[in-house]
Amino acid sequence: MKLLKEMGTVAPVRDLLHNLGIDKNLRLPNGQLAVPKLPSICLGAVDLTLIEMSGAYSAFSNNGTYVQPVFISRIEDKNGKVIYQRYSQ
Repeated sequence: MKLLKEMGTVAPVRDLLHNLGIDKNLRLPNGQLAVPKLPSICLGAVDLTLIEMSGAYSAFSNNGTYVQPVFISRIEDKNGKVIYQRYSQ
């Protein structure tokens, strides 16, 4: 947090989040930014979904490249036999 305060701006952190697939301009239903322009974002004061967090963290293990996460609902073998089927509850 001290480093962020010394930088004088949160723009580089917000840009990094944007590069990791998190829309820095997204607004919550109450009108506030999901990624606020406040130093507290370095402490995790950001309102994100699970899929946004998954995509952002996966970039670290993917040599810094963001790949949009997908949900797997079904897996088939080469003959079309269902190996896995996600069931909604």
